[in-house]
Amino acid sequence: MIESRLEIAKAYLDDAMILVKKKRINSAASRAYYASYQAMWAAL
Repeated sequence: MIESRLEIAKAYLDDAMILVKKKRINSAASRAYYASYQAMWAAL
């Protein structure tokens, strides 16, 4: 379960970085939020 949450977090973070490069900051912030959310659950 932890591994799958970390994989999801990594995918969301990758998406966020792509969106930042495209200057889609609001969408990037959303993806970064979900990346941190998944990583938080993996840590707990």
